Formats: sequence, C-alpha cells, structure tokens
Amino acid sequence: AMASSSEKGLSASRQGVFVADVCLTAVDSLRAKAWLARLTKDPDGAEDLALWEACPKKKGENKVPSPLALRFCESRCRVLRRCVDDVVDALRPSLVANVGAGLDGELLRRARRGDARMRLLEVDFEEVVDLKRRLLSTTLLHAQTTLELRAADLRDVAALRRALLLPSSSSSKEEGDAVSSSSSVGLCEMVLPYVDDETARATRLLARERFDCWIEFGVLRASSPPNAKDDDAKDDAKDKDDAFGSALSAGFARSGAALGSGASESRDAVHAALTAAGFRYVAVRSLEARASAKEAIGPLYEGELFDEDAALRLARRRYVVAVGARRAVAVAA
Repeated sequence: AMASSSEKGLSASRQGVFVADVCLTAVDSLRAKAWLARLTKDPDGAEDLALWEACPKKKGENKVPSPLALRFCESRCRVLRRCVDDVVDALRPSLVANVGAGLDGELLRRARRGDARMRLLEVDFEEVVDLKRRLLSTTLLHAQTTLELRAADLRDVAALRRALLLPSSSSSKEEGDAVSSSSSVGLCEMVLPYVDDETARATRLLARERFDCWIEFGVLRASSPPNAKDDDAKDDAKDKDDAFGSALSAGFARSGAALGSGASESRDAVHAALTAAGFRYVAVRSLEARASAKEAIGPLYEGELFDEDAALRLARRRYVVAVGARRAVAVAA
C-alpha cells in the first residue's frame, strides 16, 4: 500500500476526523451546486438539485451559500463541465471513472446527455459512497443509469488500483481486467492537493496506466515570492490576506485535511507532473482563463466585507483544471 507518509502517523481518531472533514466537504460542495442550479434554473444542475433534496439536513444546513461561494461554484462548474464534455465527446470512451466523486451528480449529468452504453464508475471514501448510495436510493436517478459506486481510501494508491479493476469476462474469478486504457477517461476533482507528493505522483502514474485521458481539478498552494515581478505574483501578494484567502487557508488546515505536498505551487508544476507521469499531451488552465464569460450570479456585496471581485480573481487563479492524454484532445480555452 502507498498511503501518504503524512497520514501513516495519524492516530485512529485523527484518521476519523480526516474522513469526517471529507464528508463535510462533499456535502458543502453538493449544497453549493444545488443552490446554483436552483437560483439559475440551470438544467445541467438538475441531478445536483435532486441529490441535495434527498440529503438529510440538520437545522440551518439548507441555507443559501454566500454570494462569493455561488460565484466561485459557477466558475468551477462551467470550466470543469466544459472540459469533461469536450473530452468525452471527442473520445467517446466506453468508461468514465470519477476518482473522489463526492456526492454531486457530474457523471449522472453526463449519462443523461451521453451514450447510454457508456459505463460510469465513481470511487470515493467508504463513508461518502455509503451516503451517496442512500441518496440515490431515494431518488429516481438510480434507475436512469448504470452508475457503479466503489469505496477506497484515496490516500492509498494500492486500494485505488484495486477499485479501478473491472470484472473479467473470463471464467476466472480471481483475476480482474484493468480499466481499458484505450477507451476510458478518468476524472479527479480535489483529491491530489490533500495527499503528499509521493502519493500524488503514484496516482498520476496509475492514471497514465489506466486511462487514455485524465482530467484533474485542484488548488495551487499560495506562493507569493517577495521579489515577484509578474502581475499574477503581485496580485497574489496583494490579495493573500484577504477574507476569502484566509477562509480558504483555514478550511484546508482543518485536522487531517490540510493541503499536502501533492498540492502544486504553479500551473507549470502541474504540467511538469503530468508530463513526468508519461502523458504525451498536457494542458493546464486556471478558472481565470474563462472568467470573461457572463456570470449568472453577479457580485452582491462589493466593498462591505472585502473586495469580492478581487477575492474571486484570487480563487480563479489558484484553482486549475489539467488534462493529460495519450494524444492531443481539443479542449476549449
């Protein structure tokens, strides 16, 4: 097993806290996507809304997310969904696997608009998978797709490798066939920034072995060199202590869910990591690359608590979507 070295030293109680934080993050992400779909009446968010309505909620958990959270969620969904659609439409894979799928309906959305023969696989922590199974069982979504859920500790690359084995068509029950690397796409959203560099590297090598195309979404570690001369670095230095940046850092610093060394410091570092894993075609873009698109959710409290637009620019710059493929794939800029 290749569990991250930082996690090996955690006590059982802290391991539990880490997984609890993962579950909370999954619920928060689903809440933001569901409210975005509700407020904008976006049909692409129909599955998220159905899953959220089925989700058990404590008092106060159904409140509308902050305007900044909704604006960032809109940017994130727009860029990631466009990227997934471009890749899947181009490759027409027989399987799409989502590593760290959480509770949202991304693959369910893809199933509704894609080839019904396409196999869909989600892998996440056991606690997240159990909750999602319960949500699916109380909606009509489970009857509309062949979505398969599998549990694995995403910090353990050996466990992830086992989860990405498909049943063999042969008579042998002891062996399995790896996901076909010539007809499959892997999606990994906000997993690698939480693990150490060794685990992130091993996960990308596994992705190169298993998938024809790998799409990962993550956050960059804040890096503001004191003598930076480029505009991006200057803006980071200026905005690093704003309210959103502070909240972002605090959220990642909770218990075991701190950013690990697997979180890259720049887009160039992400590009280099995917190239080192063996992908021949690599493209890395920040959310800012498509920020000029018209927003359905606009700024709602400029100047009251902090500069919302500056905070959103910071978030868009630190979050990136990367594509690694065996051959060139056209992905919209």
